Amino acid sequence: MILYRIYVGLEDNQKRQYTIKEFRNIVDKYLKEYTLIPSYGIWEGKHEPSIIIEKISHFPSSTFTQLIVQLKRKLNQEVIILTEQPLKEVYYV
Repeated sequence: MILYRIYVGLEDNQKRQYTIKEFRNIVDKYLKEYTLIPSYGIWEGKHEPSIIIEKISHFPSSTFTQLIVQLKRKLNQEVIILTEQPLKEVYYV
């Protein structure tokens, strides 16, 4: 199992702040199950509201690359970060 995290700022370089609904409208086209974590990020010294998308998956997915390309384009983002963390064990309770 792999824990994927995608870090995305909600404010573009024109200071336009995107809503969670606008954000979800993009993500929902690519992922069926995920967790959104509101956060606050700093990029090049600038503070902005951010979102972390978390998804646990059995297999690597090209869907993340497609999603990131769309998020960068539609939200006018300079950088979006994707991390992958192998999980030793996952328990469904």
